[in-house]
Amino acid sequence: MTEVAPPFECSIGFYIQKAVLEEAGYPEVHTMDEYFKLIEDYIAKHPDIDGVKTSGFEILADGWRNWALLNPAQNLLGAGNEGAVFVDQTSFETSFYQVSDTAHDFYKKLNEEYLKGIIEAETLTQSYDDYISKITTGAVLGFYDQNWNFQSANDLLKADGKFERTYVCLPITNPGVKDGYLDKSNGIPTATNGVGISINCENPERLMRFFDWLCQREVQDYLQWGEEGVDWNYTEDGGKALTPERRAINYDTARRRDETGQPVWNYCPKWQGIYKADNMPCGPGESPDEYLASQSDYDRQFLEGYGIKYPAELFSDPIVRPAYYPVWAMNLEDGSPAAVASQKITDVTMKLYPRLILAKDETEYESIWQDFLKEFNAIDLDSYQQEVDKQIAEKMAK
Repeated sequence: MTEVAPPFECSIGFYIQKAVLEEAGYPEVHTMDEYFKLIEDYIAKHPDIDGVKTSGFEILADGWRNWALLNPAQNLLGAGNEGAVFVDQTSFETSFYQVSDTAHDFYKKLNEEYLKGIIEAETLTQSYDDYISKITTGAVLGFYDQNWNFQSANDLLKADGKFERTYVCLPITNPGVKDGYLDKSNGIPTATNGVGISINCENPERLMRFFDWLCQREVQDYLQWGEEGVDWNYTEDGGKALTPERRAINYDTARRRDETGQPVWNYCPKWQGIYKADNMPCGPGESPDEYLASQSDYDRQFLEGYGIKYPAELFSDPIVRPAYYPVWAMNLEDGSPAAVASQKITDVTMKLYPRLILAKDETEYESIWQDFLKEFNAIDLDSYQQEVDKQIAEKMAK
């Protein structure tokens, strides 16, 4: 059995390059205005980085990776990574943050930054590969994302020794709103991922025995840590940390894929967290000793600048989510009114949010906002909201 490991870093939100915060004297940053003021000031002093034009803020909206465009308003309201509705955590009443004053003001802020040249139009049409390639140059100052989505770029920056060009997440919300970015597991799986066995499988029992074998502690340790003395060692306080050589492999996406057991571990049943039997981490990503050992001299200085041990300490304490959480993991029957409405919510926001960001002036912005409200409210929102409310009630009643 395992228990949840403490977070070392926030996994979703507004990221900023560490060099920006260092130059500004390690300020506390909590609002969109403060965030973009830092970026504006830095880009004014550094119009290019290592010969590449500095990019103030990137917005990835490529295919299913569209959360950077669609989701930030819910976080500004203090919610976690919820879904297409805002859920009051006391009453569990739902509402659509997409048409809230917060959303209006957020995209207005992005429009202002676009008009200042901090955001460029091409960011809204770039591919994921283009986005990652741009981040690896070290010339991107900020973006909203989930850390796993840009990890390959961050690892390349570390491999190149550009630790000041790596990123840290900040607790950005509306003024006076407590941030709710960090989750603490409630012990209920979201059931959005899993292993499927084909109906043509000749021996499903044998496959299940294979998965049972994979879940043995010895196998899990080997897949995640490798060999003692070669890939990892015990630390002075009895913890575990990777060797520098193995850590370098983990920073290289291709080598990690080809030379370690990470792909097998990642896509199969696994143990995660801290083993209750001996308080040891299941993997390097859950080891305080490995996290601290992996920090560069620059990163240690950066953390000292903020007087913290881990970047997650910039945020409020992790929140134990209600049993229903999150809305995005709820199952909607294909073709149902709720599913159709859900897709239309995505379609309308993907269509009109970019137009809001690229408006030529405030008058055009407000005109597009009215068009957006008209199209959004024409969706059968009740069908979607009623289904979400029903599933919340069912899960909270168990």
